[in-house]
Amino acid sequence: MKRIVLISMTLLLAAAGLHAQEILARFSTDRITCKYSYTTTVPIALNFSGDAVVQGECYHFSGNGLEIYCDGESRWTLDTEAKEVYIENAGDAQNILQEFLKYSKDIKYSGNALSGTFTDPLDDNLVKFNLNSIEYSEPTEDLSGFRLDVQGLGDGYVVTDLRY
Repeated sequence: MKRIVLISMTLLLAAAGLHAQEILARFSTDRITCKYSYTTTVPIALNFSGDAVVQGECYHFSGNGLEIYCDGESRWTLDTEAKEVYIENAGDAQNILQEFLKYSKDIKYSGNALSGTFTDPLDDNLVKFNLNSIEYSEPTEDLSGFRLDVQGLGDGYVVTDLRY
């Protein structure tokens, strides 16, 4: 799950078509929404797609049966089909993303769409990505959309809290 989040956030960082420091600065000042899709190649080809909202260290990804919420401190990964939730410490997304951004290449940016590839340094996985409908807006003070209320999930969900 962590790798899906990292890949998705790296794609969003590349969306501005700017240098790494400029992109990171934009994440500190704007709220970014888009639709994403990407294909991984190692160990087998897998396709992912969905919607994303990113604001600073906060993000919400939905797609492929998963919802991933992060408020900058905790990350909730919700699998509604399996009725499972994993809660983890968020880590430092900005530093992780900056590291992954340097492996991006062949980036093509046009208006509100972006495509390209990057190679994951951990396993040489080639990732082909597309971002569409990229929009920038003012950040909001209400961060509730970046948190999952596990109390409201109902019966039958298994919640595993891995925070320390």
